[in-house]
Amino acid sequence: MEEICKELDEIKTEMEKLKAEYKIKTELCESLRKGYHEQQQRIEEAKVQIEKQTLELNSKSEEISELKNLYEELKSNLHEKELSVRQLSSVNEKLRIDSSERLQQLEVENKNLVLALDESTVRIESLELKIHACDKEIEGLKRLLSVSQKKFTEAEQKANDQGELRQRDGIILRLEEEKRSIGEQLKWKKEQFEHLEEAYTNLQGKFQSDKEEWEKEKSLLIDKICSLQTSLDSQIRISEGLQAQLQICNQALAHEESQRKHLEAQLSESKLCMENAFAECEEAKSVIKGLTAKRDEEVAALRCTLRTKDMLSREMELRYQQLEQENKELQDTIKELREDQINHPGSVSYSKLRNKLRGLEKVHGKCLPVLKARESEWSSEREKLTAELNGCISALRCKDEQVRRLQVELESANLMTEISKEENSVLFMVLRAKLYEDYSALLNAKCEMQFCIKSEDNIFPLQEQLKTRYGVLDKANVDIKDACAHEEVAWLKKRVETLECMEKQHIFLEEELERHKKVVEESFSCQVQLKEQVMEMKNTLKDERQHLQVDLEKSKSDLSEAISEKIRIRTEMQSWKSIAERLQVSLEEKQRISQEMEFSLLAQVETEKTLQQEKDNLLRTVEVQTRKMGDLQQQIALLEHKMVRKEEAANAAQVEAEETFEQERKHYVQILDQRNSVIKNFEKEQESMRHKLESDAIGRERNFELQKEKLLLFLRERDQKIEDLQGVLISQEKDLTLAAVSSLSEAIEKLVLVNGLNEALKEAEYLTNKEIQVKNSEIIMLKEEVNRLAHLLELQAKTFHCSKEQIEQLEALLEAKNLEIKKMSAQSGEERRRMVDAIQRLESEKEGLLVDVKKLSSERQELLVYSERISNQLYDYANEKKLMTLLDTILQSCREENGFSMDMLESNTACNHTIKIADVLVHPTKEEVEEENDKRSPLKELNH
Repeated sequence: MEEICKELDEIKTEMEKLKAEYKIKTELCESLRKGYHEQQQRIEEAKVQIEKQTLELNSKSEEISELKNLYEELKSNLHEKELSVRQLSSVNEKLRIDSSERLQQLEVENKNLVLALDESTVRIESLELKIHACDKEIEGLKRLLSVSQKKFTEAEQKANDQGELRQRDGIILRLEEEKRSIGEQLKWKKEQFEHLEEAYTNLQGKFQSDKEEWEKEKSLLIDKICSLQTSLDSQIRISEGLQAQLQICNQALAHEESQRKHLEAQLSESKLCMENAFAECEEAKSVIKGLTAKRDEEVAALRCTLRTKDMLSREMELRYQQLEQENKELQDTIKELREDQINHPGSVSYSKLRNKLRGLEKVHGKCLPVLKARESEWSSEREKLTAELNGCISALRCKDEQVRRLQVELESANLMTEISKEENSVLFMVLRAKLYEDYSALLNAKCEMQFCIKSEDNIFPLQEQLKTRYGVLDKANVDIKDACAHEEVAWLKKRVETLECMEKQHIFLEEELERHKKVVEESFSCQVQLKEQVMEMKNTLKDERQHLQVDLEKSKSDLSEAISEKIRIRTEMQSWKSIAERLQVSLEEKQRISQEMEFSLLAQVETEKTLQQEKDNLLRTVEVQTRKMGDLQQQIALLEHKMVRKEEAANAAQVEAEETFEQERKHYVQILDQRNSVIKNFEKEQESMRHKLESDAIGRERNFELQKEKLLLFLRERDQKIEDLQGVLISQEKDLTLAAVSSLSEAIEKLVLVNGLNEALKEAEYLTNKEIQVKNSEIIMLKEEVNRLAHLLELQAKTFHCSKEQIEQLEALLEAKNLEIKKMSAQSGEERRRMVDAIQRLESEKEGLLVDVKKLSSERQELLVYSERISNQLYDYANEKKLMTLLDTILQSCREENGFSMDMLESNTACNHTIKIADVLVHPTKEEVEEENDKRSPLKELNH
């Protein structure tokens, strides 16, 4: 019992230690779980933010591309506007020079007109002075009349007086003389007045003619001045409009330059941020690596603790089971003791045992709730640990699935390699059979040489042909070996690169998982870094695209070389086929000759021993040649393998070329669609501009015509007013002349009315002067209005002229743009034609390659059939012994006929010839051999 209590105390201490450790580990697990969940949340948020950032980057890249396009368009528009401004400035300078010249001319003409006006005013002043002198003379005559009247009245008074009659007579005579003298003076003055009237009428006619001419010149000058003023105003307006456009362009340029500087600053900032982000990424990678290492260590420690906990839990279970067993045993002992107590009452040991049992029951009662609580805690901890283990197991299963996928891919790659190996072996067999045929053809040629030794003239060309064929075969073998070696190296390199890429991708995926677990907190600060990484990725993609284009060009060149090699090999195959056909013909002829020679060779059976020796030599040589044939078959297999690889590479390159061609075709189609859309938009803009210009021109023409009509009406009204005034002046002058004539004719009778007439004349002259002044002021006003209207007309004419020039310039620009559009359409048509031609050429090449592939497959099948047939024939003929006897007889007959010695036959050349003859004679069919077996040789019995 004491030991049990000690064990229970130890168990309690261990349980407390385990609880403390378990609490620490549970806290660690909960902290790890919380950190893991937080990291997952952060990773998800980072993914969402990364997706948003990628979308923003795509939108911004599109906006940047659009801004670039707009910037280029603005540049082109600015360039065009600068050209137009230069043209307009040159035109403006020309117009200024012309206007200055015209102004100088007009100033000269104005000076001339002023001089003419001064002369006319001088003339008018002289005429007015003359008229004033005439008025003074008329006043003197009036005074004389008044004096004469006074005298006449005085004379009458004197006559009335009763004066002297003589004085009256004298006075009458004097008066008559004075009257005569006054009449003469009046006549003379009448004549003078008539002359003055004539001069006045002439001067007035001249004045009117000069006035009309001056008015005409004045109207012409006014028209010129108006046109010049209108042109100047239009030019000023155009220059002001151009200045405004230039200011707008300068403002746009300044704005674009500011934007460019801002973009450059942003780019520099983004570069700096990219560099900082790259440095931070590297630091984060190093931190992540350290954290991953720590995490692995912590995971290993947790696994160790889990294992220790499992061990402790198992030990506690075992101890619990032991305690239960001991409890059962104690209960059994209690029962036994009770029975003993019943049987033997009053023992002292029973009381002691009962006390001990009670103490044990109390301890056991205390231990049971503790154990139950611990069991519940352990069960919860076990559940937590099992959940964590399940998570780890699921992660491990994911990784195992990835590994399995990679293994499946490796297995598929291995299967592909095995399939390629099998195809290569098949092609090797085919090529081996082909080489065997070629070798048999060579042997047949050598046999022909042996049979045709007598004809020495034919031996040398045959030897040369054989040498050339051997050289061609050696070269072909060397080329095939080199090509195979290169292809194998390239294929292995590609395979290694693919495997490395797979490994790198696997490592990269693992690193990304670890990086996303720890770098979620820094994702908010790394947005700019991600943008710059995207830019770098774009640049790298562009570089990779360029590299791919270079590789495609290389693959195209390799394809062309492979196609040329295929064509060369086909030509060689055709030549070899023709040679083989010729050799077959010669073989048939020689077989026929050999059948004729067999009957003569059968008589030479006595040389069997020598032939047996030669047979042994031949067998040895056959074995050597079989070894050589095995080597050649291996070489043929390698060549077939290389050919298959070449075909695969060519097919892959062709597929890649077709894909790239389709991509390029799509790209060109998109470019053509964009160009067509741009051309359509430009045509729409052109039509709208034409409509606007036409409407503006029509409005200006209408305004010009209306203003012209108004001016014409105003000029007509002014002319009518001038004509009315002139008519009034003429009528007044006529009235004046009539009044003067009537006053002169009736002067004698109506001298009393002369004063009234003079006053009336003065008033009329005063009124006429006033009317003349008023009319002159009206004429000046009309001139000013005419000048103003002329100025307006000139401005309108200038604006109309400028608008016409602008219309012409715009029409020229439209024609140039139409020509450019036509050129672009022609270029696009040519590009389409080129693309169509390229597509047709590639399709034709594709069809040719397909035809070649079909031919090669058919030839391969034929070669396989032929190789199987030849192998069957060789197998059938290998076990036949009579063939060797026939060979012996043939050799003996050849020796006897050709006169060769036994030494030459025993030499190596003879061995080679016999080998070749044996190889040649392998080809007869089975039926001929069976016929020969059925036949009995004439010396068969003697041989036996």
